[in-house]
Amino acid sequence: MTTRTDPARRPPTILVVDDDDAVRDALSGELEDHGYDVIRARDGDDALRLLDQTVPDLAVVDLLMPGLDGWGLIDAIRARGGRMATTRIVVMSAGGASVLARAPVVAGYVAKPIRMTTLLGLVERLLSLAGVSGQTRAS
Repeated sequence: MTTRTDPARRPPTILVVDDDDAVRDALSGELEDHGYDVIRARDGDDALRLLDQTVPDLAVVDLLMPGLDGWGLIDAIRARGGRMATTRIVVMSAGGASVLARAPVVAGYVAKPIRMTTLLGLVERLLSLAGVSGQTRAS
């Protein structure tokens, strides 16, 4: 079931960070199709530049990226303090359960290859727990 939000309220903003253009575009497109505003970043450094301009409601972060990797980005996000320190973060990795060793700093984990229904369900649940309105368009 899709949750409808008050038209005066903005849709939730999600930051998607992945160095693979195809993955980043597919995830972003699917999230946009479900009514979310999406900010796209190709790596951790790109994400930090974008975060100087806006604070997302949730971030979906690939762990293995060149340059500033996912864990480095997460540490930098948490170090910013304020609202960024409590932004819900979902990590993506093909690394399996070993990712969960750092579970206290992330709100969720999605295995690659990603099943969109799994990601969408997790995103909706985390935004709901954060008190942020969920999906705004029917799927």
